[in-house]
Amino acid sequence: MRRLICFFVSIVFLFNLTSCSKDKYDCRQKEYHEGFESIEKYVMEDYSDYINFDEPIFDDNNMTAVFNINFLRPYIRDDNEMASQNPYELIESVRERFNDYMNKDEGIYLRDYRIEIVFNKPNESRWATNDYYSQPVVILSNYSLHSANHPDRDVLYPYIECVEFLFLGSWQTEYSLDWVFLDGKTDISELYMVNDYSVDDIVSVIERLPELEYVVVGNANIEELSELFPDIQFV
Repeated sequence: MRRLICFFVSIVFLFNLTSCSKDKYDCRQKEYHEGFESIEKYVMEDYSDYINFDEPIFDDNNMTAVFNINFLRPYIRDDNEMASQNPYELIESVRERFNDYMNKDEGIYLRDYRIEIVFNKPNESRWATNDYYSQPVVILSNYSLHSANHPDRDVLYPYIECVEFLFLGSWQTEYSLDWVFLDGKTDISELYMVNDYSVDDIVSVIERLPELEYVVVGNANIEELSELFPDIQFV
């Protein structure tokens, strides 16, 4: 009998060892982080099957706040879920929810912080010993992300108005026109496409954003873009 009990205890231990605690990208968020319950609950209300939050990083001395949001691996690998919920549309929905929250009385304090919201794509294997293959996909912020290199852009917006596309990975082929979710958005002032996007790709995004003021591009032809959009500053 004792051997049988030990056997079941061992099974439970092994199950726990290989459970959600092994990899945050496999684990639905069951509890909200202390002090951030309100904002996380507001953002996660309809998206708990798709994303979870790391513990937010707040620095009161420097007035900075970083929210790392992880795409769940079961969602990313599920073709049916992918078909029904485009990850970039989800990112835009989260941006809107952050802005809605910041517009509420309980969210006003966030306007004083430099906020970054980083969306992370899971690594390929849950058994990986680190997150080397995990990649940030998009960063949203309420300030100029590259202001350190461009002091003239030391801008702090009251809401999340800056979008930076990073590593797209396989999503780029499956959703070659993912930026269509930005159609007609009038509350995005800055755009960062620092990878080697073509001029056509950059134009296709800019044309959807009527209030853009500042765009950081990679090796694209800045002169050509400036001629096409003279009211926008390109770097």
